Amino acid sequence: MINKGMVKLRYRRMGFTIVELLVIIVIIGILAAITLVSYNGIQIRATEATLKSDLKNASIQLELDKAVNGAYPATEPEANDGKGLPKSSGTEYQYSVIDGEYYLSATSTNNSSIAYNITSVAGSIAEGVWSGHEAPGGPSPIEWKQIATGANFSCAIASDNLAYCWGDNSQGQLGNNTIASNIVPVAITMNGVLSGKIIKSITAGYMHTCAIASDDLAYCWGYNTTGQLGNNSAVQSLVPVAVSTADVLSGKTIKSIVASYQHTCAIASDDLAYCWGYNNKWPAW
Repeated sequence: MINKGMVKLRYRRMGFTIVELLVIIVIIGILAAITLVSYNGIQIRATEATLKSDLKNASIQLELDKAVNGAYPATEPEANDGKGLPKSSGTEYQYSVIDGEYYLSATSTNNSSIAYNITSVAGSIAEGVWSGHEAPGGPSPIEWKQIATGANFSCAIASDNLAYCWGDNSQGQLGNNTIASNIVPVAITMNGVLSGKIIKSITAGYMHTCAIASDDLAYCWGYNTTGQLGNNSAVQSLVPVAVSTADVLSGKTIKSIVASYQHTCAIASDDLAYCWGYNNKWPAW
């Protein structure tokens, strides 16, 4: 004869209580999360390895192009006889050539948070995009590296290594090819003498502005009645003009520069000081 109590006990042992089911669900969730994290980690490492490999191969190609043509290709599609730089599916490049040096950044369409760069200046792969390129996910917030104030205007160098000015512009001291004043920063004109260069240092005078570019030469713009722009003229300029490197500055580069009332002074690569512009008693007015 079957004992009914034993049947009920066996039935209960074949199932799970609510608490036991909850524990099992939690364990399954934890295991799934561990699996997902592990998978994501593998994917990230694979993407990082791909970008680094692509940059290494691209840098080899760029050096080959320079050896054959005497210079790095002006644009990425021109590399390798028009075939472009080698890269894997999902890799995107940003490429620049400044003063004969290349700057190459690689990002991945599979993971926008991963980026690396290599430059002919550094010669090694570094994390993140080069400072002059757009960060993954859009432009990086502007960060100011240096600021200079003039009579009624200011100028600054931003994290993109370009210069911006704002305020009074009656003499073209903002360098944007106008005489319209601006209450927000405007970019100085980077074509002409500054084409392909970046700004390393900036200084603001009474109504003129000067800067040192990546070629270690000086450029000025704005008011120029006493020759404070240093370009062997007394004509106002609304865009940057190169400071003359003839005569005493021949063969020299500029290490630092300061714009004052209507004159400018600089320290050259020979560690001597040179000045140009107004040379009468102070003040001039």
